[in-house]
Amino acid sequence: LLSPALGDIDILHLNEEEASILCGGEDSSTLHSHGCAVILLSLGSRGVKISTTEDDCRLRRCPGQIKHWAAGSKIHVPAFQINGDINANGAGDALFSGFCLASSWSDETTISLKQAGEFASLVARQRCDTITRDSAPESADFLMNKVQNGNLPEIIA
Repeated sequence: LLSPALGDIDILHLNEEEASILCGGEDSSTLHSHGCAVILLSLGSRGVKISTTEDDCRLRRCPGQIKHWAAGSKIHVPAFQINGDINANGAGDALFSGFCLASSWSDETTISLKQAGEFASLVARQRCDTITRDSAPESADFLMNKVQNGNLPEIIA
């Protein structure tokens, strides 16, 4: 049902339940083989798995930072520690929007796949942590600066 559309999808975000239904598990190779360039698999408090298609030509057709990423990459970015109470409502949407923003970051700055994942994880953390959620959010530039300087919060063990 989705196969014809996958070749037009640059970034597909799934949670574990959706991946199980579409792929029979966490193996995103089927989605990549049908043309999807980047898969973002949300693992909740365990972080996010990100993979790129092995088709280098497909990646080069993508906009923004994606065209610079290595084909066939598979990484895991852990979730970051939260200081306040946890409210995970909207966490997946925040993760996806953060990843989309990082992947479309200005071409003047190179953002790696790992950095895009870390940025997305910071955006999701900001959404889930009741302390940061209920205060003025940190700007995208501020969060990206943290990522680029390696000034990241502790990860959830």
